[in-house]
Amino acid sequence: ATSGGESQWITSEVSRKDARMERSLHDCVVVGSGTVLSDDPELAPHGKFKKKNLLRVIIDRKLSLSFDHKVFRDENVFVVCTGLASERNRARYKKAGFRFRQFGKDVVNVKSLLKHLGSKNIQSVFVEGGSEVSGLFVDAASKDASLIDQVVYYYAPMLLGGRKATSVVAGEGVSSLKNAISFSESEFSVSGKDLKFSGKANLY
Repeated sequence: ATSGGESQWITSEVSRKDARMERSLHDCVVVGSGTVLSDDPELAPHGKFKKKNLLRVIIDRKLSLSFDHKVFRDENVFVVCTGLASERNRARYKKAGFRFRQFGKDVVNVKSLLKHLGSKNIQSVFVEGGSEVSGLFVDAASKDASLIDQVVYYYAPMLLGGRKATSVVAGEGVSSLKNAISFSESEFSVSGKDLKFSGKANLY
């Protein structure tokens, strides 16, 4: 995003359509409350996967989101919170009938979240963003490389810059290069006017 927070739209329509198809290949999609507030996304499957039962997972540490966003259009949504969620907000979610669960005291425990999703027969997770959620998963994977199998990025032909601009991946970051996520296989392809990068960190 720019230093002023503008992010719509940086990549081309071709790339956005391709990203929606990438999302549709998985069992669930993960975004943070910031993305819900700024973009109000539907997080729906597309194309031949349009009728797929794609679970929407929202990371909202305080359970602060209102229910007028598109992600709450039906019951196929699961909200992830922490111990920061007040009893009032927990009661509000219970009354509305939306599923939620705490994973961690202040910060979401990604490994515990993924283990829980696996127990619900979710075999593949697509982390769509934004910056803080991406950082949360990258930080977790820097300690346990098995948590991220593949990364897909779209690069637009423009430079933004800015110390206060939102980075693609936030979080704590790695203190040593040996903890960085590296890719055993990587590929670049053209996506409209953009470049698409796909890197596999784990091969099975």
